[in-house]
Amino acid sequence: MKGKTVMKRIRMLALAFLLLLLSCTKEPPAPPLWFNAQYSCFLGSAAYVSELTRITMYTPDGIRKGLCRDPLCAHDGSDGICPDCHSLRWPDVVTDGELLYFCAMTFDGMTGAYSRELYSLKPDGSDFRLICKTDMTGSDSPDFKVGGGFLWFTQGQYDEDAPEGERESFSILRVPVSGGEPESVGEGYLFAPNFAVSADGQTLAVLNASFASRPVSAPASSDGEWIEFTDTETGEKTRIDPPAADEHPVFIDMWRGEFWLRTEKERTLSFTRDTGEAAEHRVNNWVLYRLPAGEGKFVRIAEADSGFVFGGDAVYYTRTESEYLGTKPMPTGRPGEYRDTDFVETETVAAGFWKDGTITEITPNLPEGFENLSLTVGADGILYASMTDGGLGYYETGEIHAVRCALDPETLEVIRTFEEVRY
Repeated sequence: MKGKTVMKRIRMLALAFLLLLLSCTKEPPAPPLWFNAQYSCFLGSAAYVSELTRITMYTPDGIRKGLCRDPLCAHDGSDGICPDCHSLRWPDVVTDGELLYFCAMTFDGMTGAYSRELYSLKPDGSDFRLICKTDMTGSDSPDFKVGGGFLWFTQGQYDEDAPEGERESFSILRVPVSGGEPESVGEGYLFAPNFAVSADGQTLAVLNASFASRPVSAPASSDGEWIEFTDTETGEKTRIDPPAADEHPVFIDMWRGEFWLRTEKERTLSFTRDTGEAAEHRVNNWVLYRLPAGEGKFVRIAEADSGFVFGGDAVYYTRTESEYLGTKPMPTGRPGEYRDTDFVETETVAAGFWKDGTITEITPNLPEGFENLSLTVGADGILYASMTDGGLGYYETGEIHAVRCALDPETLEVIRTFEEVRY
């Protein structure tokens, strides 16, 4: 009897030990979702947006302008380089899900030379470290991505001995995130290419063209343009034609393991001026396409006049309607010179999103006094946006009233307002 009792206790202790072991080996929490868009990225619920001279950080708790956390820093390099240093121009930021990576252009006032500098830093702005610095001889081209343990960026170079029209060209370079010498992965682009790279760095997708520039007045078109995919290990290239002849490819992104294309499509806004004169303005809509994995043709997803914003598990957009308000003489910037300017009020009539193959559209419920909703950047579980009066205030008073806010990603309702801006 005593032996049975001992064996029973042993079995109970073994079971308790097994349960303890299982509790200690539970799956760790999933890492935060992250994504790199054009001139912005998000890591979890925090989003980082390039705003010409600095990076603005959006969080559910508020908006922070700049990444430097030192309250005594003058941002002038006197205490060492920091992410908000005045000498770092046109910054861009990406993430690999753990760190942030920072790319900026610098100018040496003594020599007149430009260079590009790449840094790494923690999401809280600390541990700001130089990865590499490259000389620039051509135009600035700030496209900047991360993938496969590399940072990928474009850079212009100027060759005065080259034939007219070919003196400036662009390359795509990459450098290990840990630092080192950049290597070229694509050369001879006639204009600054927009590109995307797969998470493993194996596939590079580039919007390419056979011309250096397109006249501003030219209608939207994909003539002379194509999307080029390169296997970065073998160098093998695949070419896909743009999905529509009357649309201009602008951005290509890698989101949730697939390439996504955004194009511009021209439309005409017609109205009658106060004088009875008929008027037309050419404006652009945006069209979103998806390239399903393993396929060779882009699939059309949606069209909107606002552009598209990628979130944690959905792609968002808005649609608007416009109404003519009137025509006023406005200063051109030259002393004493004015020019008649048409004013149009823009009202957001629908906000929508694509998620798991389904499109949902919602009529936005904006606070009183606001007509237009402009999406700024997506994140995991939240959207950041701004609301304006749609142009009516500017027409009546010369002042624009805007409020930055956060939206629920499912209902697209305003869940929090941040700073209010009048300009």
